[in-house]
Amino acid sequence: MNDPVLQAIQNQTQDLFPRHKRVLLAISGGLDSMVLLDAMHQLQPDWNWKLAISHVDHKSRNGASKKDSQFVRRTARQLSIPFTSHQWDGGNDPHLLKDGFEQAARNARLDFHIKSARQHRSTIVVMAHHKDDQVETFLWKLMRGAGGAGLAGMQSIADFPGQKKLKIARPFLNLCKTELREYAMRHGVTYREDESNQDFAHVRNRVRHKLLPAFSEAFGKSPSEAISQTQSLIGADADFAMAAAIEWLEAGAAPFSNLHVAVQRWVVACQLRTMGIDLNFKLVEHLRLKPSVPLMVAPEKAVFRNAAGRLIWHQSPELDFRKDSRHLVPGSRWQQIDSNSTCVSFRVCHQKPIRQAGELFDADRIGKSIHIRQWQPGDRFQPIGLRSAVKLKELFTNAKVPAAAKRQRLVACTATDEIFWVEGLRIGETAKVVPSTRCFLKWICQKS
Repeated sequence: MNDPVLQAIQNQTQDLFPRHKRVLLAISGGLDSMVLLDAMHQLQPDWNWKLAISHVDHKSRNGASKKDSQFVRRTARQLSIPFTSHQWDGGNDPHLLKDGFEQAARNARLDFHIKSARQHRSTIVVMAHHKDDQVETFLWKLMRGAGGAGLAGMQSIADFPGQKKLKIARPFLNLCKTELREYAMRHGVTYREDESNQDFAHVRNRVRHKLLPAFSEAFGKSPSEAISQTQSLIGADADFAMAAAIEWLEAGAAPFSNLHVAVQRWVVACQLRTMGIDLNFKLVEHLRLKPSVPLMVAPEKAVFRNAAGRLIWHQSPELDFRKDSRHLVPGSRWQQIDSNSTCVSFRVCHQKPIRQAGELFDADRIGKSIHIRQWQPGDRFQPIGLRSAVKLKELFTNAKVPAAAKRQRLVACTATDEIFWVEGLRIGETAKVVPSTRCFLKWICQKS
């Protein structure tokens, strides 16, 4: 067998996906994944694999992603391969997009591939990452300050993130993009072009189309081989340091302070991963260098390292919810309430002010009475512009409001206890002024 793509799969078949395996293919519809699908389908009779396809439509690129999904579905039907797909609706969710669209989309794909693997009873997911992807990932992670494990790149076989019984296989890591393109031409493989791959708004595209060509021009050759060698070297170093850290965590014979700096970092990092905390250099260094000094890692959650090198959750003092509430009937005269350092003034008028400090609400939609209180467990609120009400706790968390401050924030409710205003957040959707509004509630909140 002289075809490099088929040979690459054959060379790794025993290690990655032996005979009779249920194999799930992550197929996007692009060149790389369609070559993977074609090659695996060609080899299927020899190895008796039970193939299935998992695909995610990110509902992006002005409908092009939907056409990708339809294309993959048609191909799966022609090849008689089971097909599972998912439409991802997170493209406009600020909470999901906090780390960028690319990362959020990647997380969505991984989550769905896990579900697909369970559905098809597969213990391995095959992806079409290749050597060029490795190089781009190295440079991208280098600019983010990644450590040895991150810079080492992807492995041909690896644990699926967060899953003990599921593996990721990448048979193309020793092949470059041009070899996959040549295979597609030889075998007549059709695929979909993703126009977003030319969009420089994505960091990976800038690495691919600007940084890599600049490297090649500056040094007269592609950096791929040098980067591949570097990845192999630092990956081995990182594996050694991590193994030493795990051994220390299991035995703990030597004092933490006597460990090599690299091992200290891995001791901290391994514990953070076990605790489900995202890693970053500043967090690891704080815990490594400052024993007994708690650091917030999430709203209302802090962690510290003791002298022995073990990470411990920091217990914050229990914060109580205040139950007091003030019931008021707004009128034409200004009324005022004071709570801690917050002063709220309000009154009703029947003419929309030309200039207005503070907020303006539809008084008729609020009703004749209101009550003002602090945030309570289970409170839900629909800020203006949001389609539905969400937990107030989530809004506070997204706004990075400290735990103690949350319990001091005032909320204003209608007579039916529907929240229409929250101190420090946008006004409520249900009480906003509309063209038909005839009675206005003027609302001014000031901090003393």
